[in-house]
Amino acid sequence: MADLEENARRKAAGKKEIALSPIAIEVVRRIDVLFAIERSINGQSADQRKAVRQAQSAHLVADLGVYGRLYA
Repeated sequence: MADLEENARRKAAGKKEIALSPIAIEVVRRIDVLFAIERSINGQSADQRKAVRQAQSAHLVADLGVYGRLYA
């Protein structure tokens, strides 16, 4: 999401914005969600982490695979 912040700074400074891929932005957004889940389970037991990953992360990871198949 750093590129979005950089574009906001450039726009505020009257500079040309960097071209951003909407697909790349969406993939990074989804990865950010996965990292948030991982931060929330940091320090829990392996069984607890596994249960949360199966409940909250598995479908997100599977969805990311679609992007890989589309653009491989």
